[in-house]
Amino acid sequence: MLCGLSFFWSQTHYEIRGKVVDLHNNAPLQDASVKIGKFQTKTDAKGQFILQKIQKGNHTIVVSHSECEDYLQKITVDKALHLTIALEHHEKIIEDIKVSGAVRPSKSQQSHTLQGNILSQNFQDNIGNLLTQITGVSTIKTGNNIVKPIVRGLYGSRISILTDGVKLSEQEWGVEHAPSVEASMFQKVSVVKGAGALKYSSDAMGGVVILEAKPLPAKDTLMGHFQMAGFTNGRGIKTGIQVQKSYENRWFVNAGGSFSKRGDIAIPNHTLQNTASEEHAFHFSAGKRAFDKGIEISYKILQQDFGIFTGSHLSSASLLYDVIAAGGAMHYYDHFAYALQNPKQEVLHHTAKIEAYHRFKTIGKFKFMYAYQLNDRKEFDIRRGELKNIPSLDLQLQTHQAKLSHLLEREKWSLETAILGEYQNNYADPNTQTRRLIPDYEKGQISTYAVWEYTISPKWFLEWAARYDYSTIDAFKYYDQSVWNARFAKHYAHFEVKQSGSRILTHPVFHFHNHSVNAGFRFTPNNAWNIKANIAQVRRMPNPAELFADGLHHSAAIIERGDLKLQSEVMTQMNMAIGAKINALKGIHLQFSPYYYHAENYIQQIPTGIQNSNRGAFVIWDYQQVKANILGFEAEMQAKITDKMTVDAQYSWLRGHNLTHAEPIILMMPPRLKTTLSYSLWKKKKMLLGIEHLFVQKQHRFPMRNVNFETIENGLIVPKTLDVSTPPAAYHLIGIHLSAEMNRHFSAHLRISNALNTEYRDYLNRLRFFAPEMGRNISLTLKYNF
Repeated sequence: MLCGLSFFWSQTHYEIRGKVVDLHNNAPLQDASVKIGKFQTKTDAKGQFILQKIQKGNHTIVVSHSECEDYLQKITVDKALHLTIALEHHEKIIEDIKVSGAVRPSKSQQSHTLQGNILSQNFQDNIGNLLTQITGVSTIKTGNNIVKPIVRGLYGSRISILTDGVKLSEQEWGVEHAPSVEASMFQKVSVVKGAGALKYSSDAMGGVVILEAKPLPAKDTLMGHFQMAGFTNGRGIKTGIQVQKSYENRWFVNAGGSFSKRGDIAIPNHTLQNTASEEHAFHFSAGKRAFDKGIEISYKILQQDFGIFTGSHLSSASLLYDVIAAGGAMHYYDHFAYALQNPKQEVLHHTAKIEAYHRFKTIGKFKFMYAYQLNDRKEFDIRRGELKNIPSLDLQLQTHQAKLSHLLEREKWSLETAILGEYQNNYADPNTQTRRLIPDYEKGQISTYAVWEYTISPKWFLEWAARYDYSTIDAFKYYDQSVWNARFAKHYAHFEVKQSGSRILTHPVFHFHNHSVNAGFRFTPNNAWNIKANIAQVRRMPNPAELFADGLHHSAAIIERGDLKLQSEVMTQMNMAIGAKINALKGIHLQFSPYYYHAENYIQQIPTGIQNSNRGAFVIWDYQQVKANILGFEAEMQAKITDKMTVDAQYSWLRGHNLTHAEPIILMMPPRLKTTLSYSLWKKKKMLLGIEHLFVQKQHRFPMRNVNFETIENGLIVPKTLDVSTPPAAYHLIGIHLSAEMNRHFSAHLRISNALNTEYRDYLNRLRFFAPEMGRNISLTLKYNF
């Protein structure tokens, strides 16, 4: 990929000399191919080359190097020339992200990337399920449609998602809020584990999910693809199209969209009523990406409609007790439908971005980005009469983000600095005629960071980063006077504005100063071994739900209560990854990644009671802060048994402990082992058959947080205990997949998930009490490239 070309003239015969260097640090690039017509040569250890006997006239010089796009440039030869050619070159590092635009690779962070065939074959999956392909990533669910990623036991606001360099801003605090992302819009999906990637976000204690579009070639071409998938469970379909036009002068246009629809989900022997879903997505971008300067504008829109299993909303505490005691819904209607009824969610998300950069030869690269996001979330409850079509939760969140960054690179080191600003306005529509779960608020944040990287030698690499965030949140919220007096009046009387009947209006304003640091290294003693390690201390402010939530969250079928007394969460992390290549069989690759987290003021949500209302009976979940530890490891093996057979194994284990109450942390991922055997049936057509086995162990470490309540039976008050703590049993799942590339244009992928139609429940599904997981699903994905 070319980024620069300088001309120096001499007065000799027509001979072309020159040097090929790394754009970032001017280091010479050895073994770069330089070609003019039939004359070709390679650069030496100093990056130098000589081409002789070049005829007078117009020529095209072509320069190529590993991990770089070919560079083509027209030149006029009427004298001897001396050329300096700069290529944007990235070293190929196992498990590192290689990206363009807003994201640069880190050589000390633990990261995994999904791209190419993996994304195509999993075209129908949402972002949460897609990321489970990565070791150490699982999901927390609300039913089968609403899925969020968990990285090393952390989720929600502790996981940041970046789409083409823009941090996704939505109501991410909700476990039952699926990320507003359509993964098929992107050609590369990466996960950076741990809190070391401070430049992305200080909130991202668990990690960062990075989604990127594929860089377009610097030539005049039209390209793209069309995909279609059909699946039996839910009798659904998904289609998507991507069209990309690029020009030799580096201008480009990119557009695409997708549509998916599925009906009610089937479990073994039954159908779950009102579990249909529908999604629409569109994206557009245009701009110019040259080596020295560039500009880009983009726009994305995503509409998501999800049904919530009707059996999760019950009319009384006694019925809720009976259903949980019976192990799930006592009656299944078994009537398949595509229509969405209440309860349901409707989410509309817009993202608009403009960014520009300019690279100066001596002082580095400057980049500016501005992004606007609008997230409109409506949640509908089961209501009667004229309220039936009015949402019970209607939140509109507007986010403005701006970032100015500077990157200075030299042969041995680089320094990236930036200043960022963000403003959010959340509006909770009072026309819902219900108590607002989240109040109106304004949130502002100013941040700055610095990332310094130093290459000591080919074997040793160091990295250091620091970040500071100043955040403020300004809200207006009503409380019941009895609740306010009991919980907050003693400490926050100055927030009181006025009293209205039994309700009191408050004006909470909070300021948070959070600083975070990270240091890491990479050691590569030889081609067979690779060691990475980093240590970080990060802080994040409580999110709006943790502070202010107060009321029924219908899609989670719970009542949530925040706490104004919550302080910034502080977490110290130590991460390591040891990789090895073993020259046995046809090649074996191993990786072992231990980690240890210690948190002060760790924020968790726990069940504390039950509440009956005219909208049903729901468990109360309160936010609280504790001191906690999380310890775990991930192990991976990739073994090529023969030229045709490969075995992949992934194992994850962690344990979280609540030090304050001497009990396990709630909702921690149980140990899981995934093994895949792949066999090449037809090399020419890349026909591959795979059999997958997933074993998820029962979670034996869990806090006993059952809920006590009283009910009336036969005229007597009877005390009962609602078991919302005990995890479900372990389970095994078998999957089968078959893929083939018929030619360079057409490919197909057949997949059978839960092939044995096993009935099971997942500990990390918040609706596991009411129904088991999805049954067998057969999907066929077709892709045509043009």
